[in-house]
Amino acid sequence: MRQQLSQAIYKELMSGKVINKDTYENGEIKPNPLFEEMLNNYDQNYKPLYLNIGFELVMRNGFIYIRSVERDEEYSEVVRKIQVLLLILARGLHEQGYQLDILRDGE
Repeated sequence: MRQQLSQAIYKELMSGKVINKDTYENGEIKPNPLFEEMLNNYDQNYKPLYLNIGFELVMRNGFIYIRSVERDEEYSEVVRKIQVLLLILARGLHEQGYQLDILRDGE
């Protein structure tokens, strides 16, 4: 487990972000070093670490995210509804040929 990558992973996850397998950098899609770090140290380091601080580390095909171990069912229902709404908006934008960057402010 590399300390610098571990700190970057923590920062990303605690800010509500998902860590994807690939990252878009300088106009190219490249392997994400944060994802690789977690993949290589998932069972022995990261999974127990996040469980000890109250989060479940969820690894899916191509991305990793966290969720609270103490989930409130009412809160989860609201989150599911928001996710469905965002999914519908994203699909609509995609079908119209827009990129999802259109939703962000110019940074």
